[in-house]
Amino acid sequence: MSWRPATMVRAATFFLIGGVTSTLFYWVLGMCTFLLAVIFSAQFYTDVLWFDEIGYLDVYLTVVKTKIWMGLVPFLAMSGFVALNMSLAYKLARADRVISADERRVDAWRRSFEPYFRPIVMTVSLICGLLVGLQTYPRWQTYMLWTNRVDWGRNDPQFGRDLSYFMFELSLHVLINHWLFVCVLVTLILTLVTSYIFGGIRPQAPHSMLPFQVNLHISALVFALMALIGWGMLLELHLLSYSERGVVTGLGFTDSNASLLAYKFVAAAVVAGFVMFQVNIRRPGWIIPTIVMVWLILIGLSIVRFYPNLFQLIIVEPQELERERPYIEDHLQFTRYGFGLDHVERRTAGVTQTGDIEAIRADRPLLETLRLWDPATLLINFRELQAFRAYYDFVDIDVDRYMIDGELQPVMIAAREVDTEQLPERSRRWQSERLIYTHGYGLVSAAVADASEAGLPVFLTSDIPTTGSGPTSVRNPRIYFGESSPEFSIVNSETVELDRPREGRSFAKHDFAGGTGVAIDGLFSRLLFAIRFWDLRLALTTLLSDDSRVLYHRNVRERVQRVAPFLEVDADPYPIAADGRIKWVIDCYTASDMMPYSKRINLGDFSQIFQGKQEETGIIPEEFIRLLERRSNRANYVRGSVKAVVDAYDGRITFYITDESDRVLQAWRNAFPELFRPVEEASAQVRAHFRYPQDLFQIQSVIWADYHMRASDAYYTREGAWRIPHDADFISLRRERARPEHEERNVDLKPYWLRTRFPGHGEPEFAIVQPFSPENRNVLSGYLVGGSDQDRLGKLTSYSFPPDDTVIGPSQAQARIDQDERISAWMTLRMQSGSRVSRGRLLAVPLDNAVIYVQPLFVQADKSSVSELLGAQLASIPELKQVVIVFGDRVLMRPTLKQAVAALFAEEEPSVPGPTEAAEQEQTSES
Repeated sequence: MSWRPATMVRAATFFLIGGVTSTLFYWVLGMCTFLLAVIFSAQFYTDVLWFDEIGYLDVYLTVVKTKIWMGLVPFLAMSGFVALNMSLAYKLARADRVISADERRVDAWRRSFEPYFRPIVMTVSLICGLLVGLQTYPRWQTYMLWTNRVDWGRNDPQFGRDLSYFMFELSLHVLINHWLFVCVLVTLILTLVTSYIFGGIRPQAPHSMLPFQVNLHISALVFALMALIGWGMLLELHLLSYSERGVVTGLGFTDSNASLLAYKFVAAAVVAGFVMFQVNIRRPGWIIPTIVMVWLILIGLSIVRFYPNLFQLIIVEPQELERERPYIEDHLQFTRYGFGLDHVERRTAGVTQTGDIEAIRADRPLLETLRLWDPATLLINFRELQAFRAYYDFVDIDVDRYMIDGELQPVMIAAREVDTEQLPERSRRWQSERLIYTHGYGLVSAAVADASEAGLPVFLTSDIPTTGSGPTSVRNPRIYFGESSPEFSIVNSETVELDRPREGRSFAKHDFAGGTGVAIDGLFSRLLFAIRFWDLRLALTTLLSDDSRVLYHRNVRERVQRVAPFLEVDADPYPIAADGRIKWVIDCYTASDMMPYSKRINLGDFSQIFQGKQEETGIIPEEFIRLLERRSNRANYVRGSVKAVVDAYDGRITFYITDESDRVLQAWRNAFPELFRPVEEASAQVRAHFRYPQDLFQIQSVIWADYHMRASDAYYTREGAWRIPHDADFISLRRERARPEHEERNVDLKPYWLRTRFPGHGEPEFAIVQPFSPENRNVLSGYLVGGSDQDRLGKLTSYSFPPDDTVIGPSQAQARIDQDERISAWMTLRMQSGSRVSRGRLLAVPLDNAVIYVQPLFVQADKSSVSELLGAQLASIPELKQVVIVFGDRVLMRPTLKQAVAALFAEEEPSVPGPTEAAEQEQTSES
């Protein structure tokens, strides 16, 4: 049975609507639209209130207006253009034409669609406009960079254009070209369909298949399409600056001599197509358009695709290095510039005779204060010894430095935050989670090199209320904004707000006095926030007063990202004690993927934090991946130009500029002049805790492994190439206790914070360090240092060892530790006595003219069997029991770092207690 076209249209309408009456359908559609409007309006209005409360409403409204224009203009243009051309195609169709027998079926479709033509045109045009608008509005940053662009002051080597064209203009031109191309192409297709259905195009009528008016209309659209193709070819010429063909990113010998010629030839072919379509307008027909289309397709495929590949194979690859040498030099230069590696200070680290004690004697005080506690292990101690209540938690532990006893010393520091997810199930009530448990309390800090007689960390500040004096103590220890703060809390309500636990069953109370938060003092505001958080209890509770305020967007990373969405945010904020308060410092980055000739990387590969966790079978001080907000965008230009400081009590955010020379940041500063402040406006105590940006250093380390080579010949042959060595202690641990989650962890050695005296510097320096090894070898070839102290902040220094000197690498040092009979016997004895021995991080410590390795050994009770017997999970705390030093051919193990250093500098190494004696001594000290 064959259906008539009119029947098929009615059947499709019935299927889409579902057989309901038109009145009910429109009622349902109207209600859904109204609910969506209410939800989005509540979201938008509460965002306006939040930005107004923190003082950045102008920033938010500027972003919103830009997004609206970036979506509205393409939407209106696309919708209007489609509707205009479909209507014009309908009007140009001849209504008085004679219908032939072959056209009757098409005419039946025309009669079915003609009564609904206007609604169809409106629907199709609106859908096309909406799809284009949804594709363009997320590119608001591209438009804002273009409107606020600045001159770069540096030209690219191929086209001689200022880099500002590539960084700020080219992306917008490509976006507009793609958008217009899609717009014209879709319109051309819809115009052809409309003309065919309504008789403008009549393939069955030999003498009137394409009337002059219809031919002129279609030719104009094809003419516009070809003009856009020609413009696209000109843009492709500049996009070759990011070509991946050949051995480098950017223009290579093939691109300069073959691809450029091919694109110019295609542009010429487009011009020829223009001329042929001018002829076609005067002599209508299908032959000329078909020839033009086939011509362009063949030219595009054969010239643009095949010719450069053939040129690469025949001309370039037989003598690739000679052909590519100048382009490799451009690539090396621009990649180093793109990642801020063009001003790295290069030094040669001299290494004296292996194991020469006199070479490191002057550094003995530094060796006695080296960091032993790594964040992975210490996090368990903090949680077990300093959390005190189920609703407190430590997210991670950071390394910073403070002035203690007149000397700048590294400190392990963490914030005790509130975590209502840890409350017992029976205590998890709405009132408790939103009105009572609102904030964390205090900083906990510990010495990096010391341990108590029991092997526990030595706390500098601890307990509730905070005990201990010094630079890490603060007047206001409350933490309303942190890394794991609740989604929202209501302060200054009629309910008592818990401040901190006290002896007995009571707790101290606190009234929030930060002066921030959004007022929630009426029914309307309650309804708004109830809709925003999908929480009806906000509107029904009677515990709110006129002074009540709601705190939300409390995660400090999210808080910074919402205010400055155009900046990349470091994965690891760190707390500081400054000006009597707790503050968070977050490094922010400007990033772009439009630096010509620079290697592109995926930033998502670096948006991870590595920290330890406690497993059911005891401490395993390995590191596992805690994925944060994965960054999926690519970049070949990164600068750590901004430090965001967030007050942990009131949540106020301040952005300080640390690199005025960053051109991308200058453009954003033109767009948001009130957002950024000079770094000089930060207090001296805050500036004293600025560190080298951690994520940026990790990216730079990966790039520097290949791009420290200056000569193009060395880069091409990879002679002298470096790699990041493997994390030796993690590999040993994974080999001993293989677990599925271990395979998720990258085995490369992560950069670490250290305070030592680097070669060529008279004073010790707090810095972040990344060692390197030669490719396919396990020795050390050098290391990269990111300075953080005073005038060294933000400066990179690369140290390389002479090629004829052998410096053992982390894997070799770990192998010596594992092969030492005394250490193996001690570890075996401890594990046989119901304990577990875990290796701490093996640190390669560079000194003025030597490298020494230090590794702590931790012991923890194996609680698995006891837990099974009692049917409960028991706490087990890692204890620092031994310190191992590897220097030259000597491997020493002592109970403390000072004893190990003393043994290292002794003329005769003191006798080491045997495993049994060591165990007896430790058992005596523990008892």
